[in-house]
Amino acid sequence: MPDPVADHHAHAAAALLPAMPNAAGGPMLAKGGLAPWQLRRIVDHIESNLTQSLSMTELAGMVQLSRCYFTHAFKRSVGETPRAFIIRQRVRRAQSLLLTTRTPLGQIAFEAGFCDQAHLTRMFGRLVGETPFIWRRRHEVW
Repeated sequence: MPDPVADHHAHAAAALLPAMPNAAGGPMLAKGGLAPWQLRRIVDHIESNLTQSLSMTELAGMVQLSRCYFTHAFKRSVGETPRAFIIRQRVRRAQSLLLTTRTPLGQIAFEAGFCDQAHLTRMFGRLVGETPFIWRRRHEVW
C-alpha cells in the first residue's frame, strides 16, 4: 500500500529548485569554463560554507584563478554567476529546512546563510515565485 507521507515528501522534494540552473541539472562542459575538478571543489566549498560570507577572491584563489577569470569561467560552466549560484544554494537549503523542520522562518534564514528573514523572503520570492511561508504551507506534511 502506498505511503502518503513518503509520496508527499517525494513530491515536495521535486519542488526544490534545481541544483544547477541549466535544464540538465548538471554543470556544462564549456570552452573557457572551469575544469571538472575546479567546479567540484568550488561547489563543495560553497555547500559546506553557506552560512559564511563567501568572497569571489577566496573562491578564485581556491582554484588558482584571478577573480575576473574565475567569475567568467564559473558562469560559462554553470550558467549563472557565482553570486547567483550561492543564493540558489541558500534558497535550496531553506527549502529543505522548510520541508523537514518546524523551525521559525527567522532561524531558517540564518541557517541557510541569509542575513535576516526579509533577505530570505526576497531571494526566495525571486527564485521560487512565492514566499517561504506560503511555500511551506503548500508542502507541509504535518
